[in-house]
Amino acid sequence: MTEFSAVYGRTADGLLAARIGDIACIAVPVCGGLRLATAWRLAKPLDQWRAGDALASEGIVADDMAFRAHVEDVAHHQRQLGRLSRQRLTTSCRTPWGATQQATVYAEGIVFHATASHGGFKLSPERLAHIDPLLRVRNGWYEEDVGWAKVAAAFPHLFTDRENAAADRTLRASYPQIWADLRRQRLG
Repeated sequence: MTEFSAVYGRTADGLLAARIGDIACIAVPVCGGLRLATAWRLAKPLDQWRAGDALASEGIVADDMAFRAHVEDVAHHQRQLGRLSRQRLTTSCRTPWGATQQATVYAEGIVFHATASHGGFKLSPERLAHIDPLLRVRNGWYEEDVGWAKVAAAFPHLFTDRENAAADRTLRASYPQIWADLRRQRLG
Protein backbone atom coordinates (compact mmCIF):
# COMPACT_ATOMS: atom_id res chain seq x y z
CA MET A 1 0.00 0.00 0.00
CA THR A 2 1.33 3.44 -0.89
CA GLU A 3 0.74 6.47 1.32
CA PHE A 4 -2.07 7.62 -0.97
CA SER A 5 -3.93 4.36 -1.38
CA ALA A 6 -7.42 4.38 0.04
CA VAL A 7 -8.13 2.29 3.12
CA TYR A 8 -11.85 1.56 3.52
CA GLY A 9 -13.86 0.58 6.56
CA ARG A 10 -16.87 1.43 8.69
CA THR A 11 -17.09 4.16 11.30
CA ALA A 12 -18.24 3.59 14.89
CA ASP A 13 -21.71 4.61 13.72
CA GLY A 14 -21.64 2.11 10.81
CA LEU A 15 -20.97 4.53 7.94
CA LEU A 16 -18.75 3.74 4.97
CA ALA A 17 -15.48 5.64 5.33
CA ALA A 18 -12.00 5.87 3.84
CA ARG A 19 -8.58 7.24 4.79
CA ILE A 20 -6.26 8.60 2.10
CA GLY A 21 -3.04 9.68 3.77
CA ASP A 22 -4.15 12.47 6.14
CA ILE A 23 -7.56 12.85 4.48
CA ALA A 24 -10.66 11.29 6.04
CA CYS A 25 -13.84 10.75 4.02
CA ILE A 26 -17.15 9.59 5.49
CA ALA A 27 -20.30 8.76 3.50
CA VAL A 28 -23.09 10.39 5.51
CA PRO A 29 -26.64 9.54 4.38
CA VAL A 30 -28.71 12.57 3.39
CA CYS A 31 -31.80 13.11 1.31
CA GLY A 32 -30.79 12.26 -2.24
CA GLY A 33 -27.63 10.26 -1.52
CA LEU A 34 -24.47 10.42 0.55
CA ARG A 35 -22.76 13.60 1.72
CA LEU A 36 -19.01 13.47 1.16
CA ALA A 37 -17.94 14.51 4.66
CA THR A 38 -14.21 15.19 4.97
CA ALA A 39 -11.67 15.93 7.68
CA TRP A 40 -7.93 16.36 7.95
CA ARG A 41 -5.67 14.30 10.19
CA LEU A 42 -8.17 12.35 12.27
CA ALA A 43 -5.78 10.71 14.73
CA LYS A 44 -8.03 7.89 15.89
CA PRO A 45 -8.50 4.63 13.98
CA LEU A 46 -11.11 4.61 11.23
CA ASP A 47 -13.46 2.31 13.16
CA GLN A 48 -13.63 4.94 15.94
CA TRP A 49 -14.60 7.82 13.64
CA ARG A 50 -18.08 9.27 13.84
CA ALA A 51 -20.00 11.32 11.28
CA GLY A 52 -19.50 14.45 13.40
CA ASP A 53 -15.71 14.15 13.13
CA ALA A 54 -15.84 15.28 9.48
CA LEU A 55 -17.43 18.71 9.26
CA ALA A 56 -16.29 19.79 5.78
CA SER A 57 -18.21 18.60 2.73
CA GLU A 58 -17.32 17.99 -0.90
CA GLY A 59 -20.88 17.55 -2.10
CA ILE A 60 -23.32 14.68 -2.46
CA VAL A 61 -22.98 11.44 -4.41
CA ALA A 62 -25.66 8.91 -5.27
CA ASP A 63 -24.44 5.75 -3.53
CA ASP A 64 -21.56 3.66 -2.12
CA MET A 65 -20.13 3.06 -5.59
CA ALA A 66 -20.01 6.80 -6.30
CA PHE A 67 -18.43 7.39 -2.87
CA ARG A 68 -15.69 4.86 -3.67
CA ALA A 69 -15.13 6.48 -7.08
CA HIS A 70 -14.75 9.87 -5.39
CA VAL A 71 -12.28 8.44 -2.86
CA GLU A 72 -10.22 6.82 -5.62
CA ASP A 73 -10.18 10.14 -7.51
CA VAL A 74 -8.88 11.91 -4.39
CA ALA A 75 -6.22 9.21 -3.94
CA HIS A 76 -5.12 9.60 -7.59
CA HIS A 77 -5.01 13.39 -7.13
CA GLN A 78 -2.83 13.02 -4.02
CA ARG A 79 -0.42 10.69 -5.84
CA GLN A 80 -0.14 13.18 -8.70
CA LEU A 81 0.47 16.05 -6.27
CA GLY A 82 3.30 14.03 -4.77
CA ARG A 83 4.98 13.81 -8.17
CA LEU A 84 4.80 17.55 -8.88
CA SER A 85 7.71 19.75 -7.82
CA ARG A 86 5.73 22.42 -5.98
CA GLN A 87 7.73 24.14 -3.29
CA ARG A 88 6.24 26.12 -0.41
CA LEU A 89 7.98 29.21 0.91
CA THR A 90 7.36 31.91 3.41
CA THR A 91 7.59 35.36 1.85
CA SER A 92 6.22 38.85 2.43
CA CYS A 93 5.32 39.87 -1.11
CA ARG A 94 2.54 42.44 -1.75
CA THR A 95 -0.35 41.14 -3.83
CA PRO A 96 -3.61 42.72 -5.01
CA TRP A 97 -5.23 40.94 -2.01
CA GLY A 98 -2.76 41.94 0.71
CA ALA A 99 0.50 40.57 2.03
CA THR A 100 1.48 37.00 1.17
CA GLN A 101 1.37 34.62 4.10
CA GLN A 102 2.63 31.64 2.14
CA ALA A 103 3.71 31.08 -1.44
CA THR A 104 3.84 27.93 -3.53
CA VAL A 105 6.22 27.81 -6.48
CA TYR A 106 4.70 25.67 -9.24
CA ALA A 107 7.63 26.34 -11.58
CA GLU A 108 10.08 29.17 -12.18
CA GLY A 109 8.02 32.31 -12.72
CA ILE A 110 4.71 30.70 -11.63
CA VAL A 111 3.94 31.31 -7.95
CA PHE A 112 0.69 30.97 -6.03
CA HIS A 113 0.34 33.53 -3.20
CA ALA A 114 -1.99 32.90 -0.24
CA THR A 115 -3.05 35.91 1.83
CA ALA A 116 -5.29 36.31 4.87
CA SER A 117 -8.31 37.04 2.70
CA HIS A 118 -7.72 35.73 -0.82
CA GLY A 119 -4.89 34.81 -3.15
CA GLY A 120 -3.84 33.92 -6.62
CA PHE A 121 -1.05 33.26 -9.06
CA LYS A 122 1.65 35.69 -10.13
CA LEU A 123 3.31 34.98 -13.45
CA SER A 124 6.68 36.51 -14.22
CA PRO A 125 6.92 38.76 -17.28
CA GLU A 126 8.83 35.97 -19.07
CA ARG A 127 6.10 33.39 -18.40
CA LEU A 128 3.38 35.88 -19.25
CA ALA A 129 4.99 36.69 -22.60
CA HIS A 130 4.87 33.04 -23.67
CA ILE A 131 1.24 32.18 -23.00
CA ASP A 132 -1.68 32.39 -25.38
CA PRO A 133 -3.01 35.98 -25.53
CA LEU A 134 -6.47 34.60 -24.70
CA LEU A 135 -5.13 33.63 -21.27
CA ARG A 136 -2.90 36.63 -20.63
CA VAL A 137 -3.66 39.09 -17.85
CA ARG A 138 -1.73 42.31 -18.29
CA ASN A 139 -0.39 42.61 -14.74
CA GLY A 140 0.34 38.88 -14.34
CA TRP A 141 -1.97 38.40 -11.33
CA TYR A 142 -4.60 35.65 -11.61
CA GLU A 143 -7.03 35.46 -8.67
CA GLU A 144 -7.77 32.13 -7.03
CA ASP A 145 -11.53 31.83 -7.60
CA VAL A 146 -11.65 31.96 -11.39
CA GLY A 147 -8.48 33.45 -12.88
CA TRP A 148 -6.34 30.52 -11.74
CA ALA A 149 -8.02 28.39 -14.43
CA LYS A 150 -6.24 30.43 -17.10
CA VAL A 151 -2.89 29.51 -15.50
CA ALA A 152 -3.86 25.83 -15.47
CA ALA A 153 -4.96 26.04 -19.11
CA ALA A 154 -1.62 27.62 -20.06
CA PHE A 155 0.49 25.15 -18.04
CA PRO A 156 -1.53 21.92 -17.68
CA HIS A 157 1.58 19.84 -16.91
CA LEU A 158 1.94 21.73 -13.60
CA PHE A 159 -1.51 20.61 -12.41
CA THR A 160 -3.14 17.30 -11.55
CA ASP A 161 -5.88 15.70 -13.64
CA ARG A 162 -8.42 16.77 -11.02
CA GLU A 163 -7.16 20.37 -11.07
CA ASN A 164 -7.17 20.44 -14.87
CA ALA A 165 -10.75 19.16 -14.96
CA ALA A 166 -11.76 21.87 -12.45
CA ALA A 167 -9.95 24.48 -14.54
CA ASP A 168 -11.80 23.35 -17.66
CA ARG A 169 -15.17 23.62 -15.85
CA THR A 170 -14.22 27.03 -14.47
CA LEU A 171 -13.15 28.39 -17.86
CA ARG A 172 -16.29 27.04 -19.49
CA ALA A 173 -18.57 28.63 -16.87
CA SER A 174 -16.72 31.91 -16.29
CA TYR A 175 -15.03 32.60 -19.63
CA PRO A 176 -17.19 30.70 -22.17
CA GLN A 177 -15.81 32.57 -25.19
CA ILE A 178 -12.20 31.98 -24.15
CA TRP A 179 -13.02 28.32 -23.43
CA ALA A 180 -14.63 27.91 -26.87
CA ASP A 181 -11.74 29.68 -28.65
CA LEU A 182 -9.12 27.55 -26.85
CA ARG A 183 -11.05 24.39 -27.62
CA ARG A 184 -11.27 25.39 -31.29
CA GLN A 185 -7.50 26.07 -31.35
CA ARG A 186 -6.70 22.69 -29.81
CA LEU A 187 -9.01 20.79 -32.14
CA GLY A 188 -8.12 22.89 -35.17
